[in-house]
Order: sequence, then structure tokens, then C-alpha cells
Amino acid sequence: MSAKRFVISDIHGCFQTFRHLLEKIIKPTEEDQVYLLGDYINKGPGSKDVLDYLIALKEEKNVKLLRGNHEQVLLNIIDDKISNFDLYEKGGIHTMQSFGINHPKELPKKYQNFLRDLPYFYELDDCWLVHAGFNLEILNPLQDTHAMLNIRHMPYNPSFLKGKKVIHGHIPIPLSKIVDCVKYNYWNIYLDSGCVYTKRPGMGFLSALELNSMHLTCKECIDPVND
Repeated sequence: MSAKRFVISDIHGCFQTFRHLLEKIIKPTEEDQVYLLGDYINKGPGSKDVLDYLIALKEEKNVKLLRGNHEQVLLNIIDDKISNFDLYEKGGIHTMQSFGINHPKELPKKYQNFLRDLPYFYELDDCWLVHAGFNLEILNPLQDTHAMLNIRHMPYNPSFLKGKKVIHGHIPIPLSKIVDCVKYNYWNIYLDSGCVYTKRPGMGFLSALELNSMHLTCKECIDPVND
């Protein structure tokens, strides 16, 4: 039996939901690959728990992680590139509370270094993995890392994509639309089913896509979120 490849995006501090999805539902083996597409922090209550879990997983299992725009905002504040307000606007107060700190600069170096080491994308044999997407209107989309974390619209570009799908998160959409992306074999597949947005119609789920079978698995949010 060939190894499975799972992709999960936009955990946003929902530690209990993520752990349940991983350990109780998809249950990857040591041979399986797990790809995580960023936005591990903010909005939900367990950002520190999520990062601690990811750091441990990276040592024990075949897990590969990308950065999201929420991780980048945190780093930008630490590096004095933007104001602290930008993080709080994105639900960063929950991250600060989970670490028991008052400012991102107080984040222990262990976590800062972990976030700084996160890459922007992975290219697999059959798909591209990225947090938000690619700027497919420029000659070399791999030079635009800002777009990889923030872009919200991608025109189709066959010369760059080389017949591969783009699997990404970033934009929360109802679970039914994600199901359609997979069912109808879209060239770009959204995976952010708005885990923290339990009061929004069709959202409040954490989704995992198995790339070999294109099977979608979801877990309803079980964390105490306040959207």
C-alpha cells in the first residue's frame, strides 16, 4: 500500500480540533506524509498548544510545514516592520494570551526561530502547495513571496503550473464549496473551511485532503472559539 499524503490548512489556534482530526480520524502512519499550509496561530484559543504540537510532530513524524500570512504578520511586528495593531486586528490577542505575553517581541526565541524557518511553498509531482496562492501574472511567480501568503485571486497560467493543481487555504469558504472543488477536479482547490468561524453558514470545520485518492475528511470545531 502506497503512503498517503494529507494536506491541512488554517488551524488558527484550534488545537483540540486539529489533534482530534490528526490522531482520531486520519491517523497517519510513519510512512504517510502530512503537509500543513500555514496560519497555525491567532483567532482560536490554543496557538501555543498548536505550535508546541507542531514542533514535536516535526521531530516524530513525516510532517512538512509552510508559513501563512498570520505567522508572517507576527514576525513583521517582531522585526518592527509593521505596528502591533496589525496582529490584534487578525485575532492576535488570543495568541498573546495563550503564551502569557503582552507583545510579540516577548515570544520565546524557540518559537520565533521555528516560524522563521517555515518555507513558502512546496512543489510535488502532481501539485503545488502554498498558503494563499501564486501571482500568476508575472514572469516568475516564485519570486513573489508576499503573494504566496496573501493573494486572493489567481488567473490560470498553464505555462507555470505545468498541469499541476494548486492546493491552498487562506480564504475561508463553506465546506460545500470545498467539496465541489474536489468533486469537479478544479485546478485550484481551497482547503480553509473556516474552523474558527462556527457561527458562519457552512463553516466551522478543519479539513484534510488526501492527495492520492483526493478524499476529503473534515472535523467540526470542538475548540471554545468566539467568532
